[in-house]
Amino acid sequence: MALSIITGLLMIVLGGLFLAQPQPDKSLDNEGTYALEAGYAGRLAENLWLNIDGYYQRMERLIGVTNETNMFGVTTSTFDNVDGADSWGGETSLTWKHKAGSVSAWYAYNALEADVSGQITRSFFPAKHKAGLTGRWHMDENWTLNANCVLNSSIPMELAVPVDPASFSRLDLTLSRKIAEGRGEVMVGVADVLNETTDVVFDTGYLTPHETPGRTFFARLQLTF
Repeated sequence: MALSIITGLLMIVLGGLFLAQPQPDKSLDNEGTYALEAGYAGRLAENLWLNIDGYYQRMERLIGVTNETNMFGVTTSTFDNVDGADSWGGETSLTWKHKAGSVSAWYAYNALEADVSGQITRSFFPAKHKAGLTGRWHMDENWTLNANCVLNSSIPMELAVPVDPASFSRLDLTLSRKIAEGRGEVMVGVADVLNETTDVVFDTGYLTPHETPGRTFFARLQLTF
């Protein structure tokens, strides 16, 4: 008894101990899924293309976790096949193509609903609304400029982990040039132009959260042999 109390106090001083285990005397079943998808792709005019896609996805036996903390600060996470979830949505895009380049605008809707209210899926729910605009300009036979802008709505808060629910946007820019008689390419660019850092995202254990870089400059060399 005295040893247990000393061990518990030591765990509290060290910030707690996390244990993970499956359900006693029970093995985990494989998660399963099936999906239905239908769509249309066609040319509306000489340089104008339309794409429409819709889907429904059913997920079964999703593995979740329950956390219990005892008086000594020891948290035990028990994994089990909690229940399933339904997911549905669609995407549509309109693209204008020309020898000088292309412009594409798109919109997507994605929804996910778990069978159990507050069900812990150890994952983030999708942002329901997403829209984007992509442009490509062939400045000449060697130089190409690309721009990609994406806007996401807020992440649903039916989650067991704290996240910033605010909507967010992203803009990527690249400039490329063909080399070696078209057998290679040099590219420079800026990823996530509008953001300096990405906020901390906590995992289920709250042990390893960290900020990640946002605006990133990069260069790439590609050769084909």
